[in-house]
Amino acid sequence: MFNNAKFKYAALFAAAVLLPPFVAVYVDLSGLLPAALLSSVILGVLTASAPLALSFAVPVGLYAWGYVLFGDFLSPVTPLIFLPAGFLAGLCMRRKCSRRLTVALTSAGFLLSLAAEFAIVTYSICGSLSAKAMNATYNELYVFFTNAAYNSIYNVLNTNAKSYGLAESDVALYTTSYIKSYRPMFFGTVLLICNIVSYLFTAVSKRILKYLDAEKHDGLPGINGSWEFVLSKSSATVFIVCYVCLFLGGETLSLPQASAFYAVMLAIVGGVFLMAFRSLRSKLHISNSNLIIASVILLFFFSGSILDIVTIILAIIGLSATFKQDKKGDESVEKN
Repeated sequence: MFNNAKFKYAALFAAAVLLPPFVAVYVDLSGLLPAALLSSVILGVLTASAPLALSFAVPVGLYAWGYVLFGDFLSPVTPLIFLPAGFLAGLCMRRKCSRRLTVALTSAGFLLSLAAEFAIVTYSICGSLSAKAMNATYNELYVFFTNAAYNSIYNVLNTNAKSYGLAESDVALYTTSYIKSYRPMFFGTVLLICNIVSYLFTAVSKRILKYLDAEKHDGLPGINGSWEFVLSKSSATVFIVCYVCLFLGGETLSLPQASAFYAVMLAIVGGVFLMAFRSLRSKLHISNSNLIIASVILLFFFSGSILDIVTIILAIIGLSATFKQDKKGDESVEKN
């Protein structure tokens, strides 16, 4: 490892600027978004530890390099979509904020980025940003993703039609109804994905910061101290209320009502499971790697009712851990 901090900053800056367009043009276009996400992580690290001028130079350099490779003004905007999340995460680390606040603001940054990308796609397809154009773009994107989901769900149901008590002629109708019922849960799913990506984002940022061996980095959260995600008690309460409403309402709830409750639960369930895994890791003294292996085993080797029972148990553990935490829980030490 080089001990020259300036050299490391320069290397990180070069990676953040050069990698996404290079991957898209010379490797595979499908690698653009993962490379853009990595660029955003690097921006977060630079914002947390380097002079802010270097952070502000990243989007400028990334767009300029993208323009050189793509040859137009619109395409280089796509690699920039995750940068707001990276800047917000880095700013939180620079200000020594809690991980909960960092994850929340990073998720907000991702939502802003997705909204900006949606606007870009709308303009490129429709040539305007009117309400009608946005609605048309949303419907096209929804159809694109639901077609992929339809094929997957249809194949599973068709293969197991008899065990589900379905006639083969009913499979297509049931699949369509299932996807339609999921539409109100779309926003909750987006929030869940944003939270998961943000949590991983902060974990990777922390690892990179550890290798920037300058003394001032020792004071940043997650370097020598704790930076655990903590679910708020209000979110846990909302989760419980939604579950109770679904349980008590049963078949009396209309499809939109049930979907709305599920959408809210989807947005929160990631945090509930994180609290459960943290609690299990602490009480059973399980390392992170062993906990990941155990989770994979649960996912692939258990299914149906057994997995449902395990999921409920994990939710109870996570909610219990949330309500038991004290005010200092958000500042406890993460040693991994």
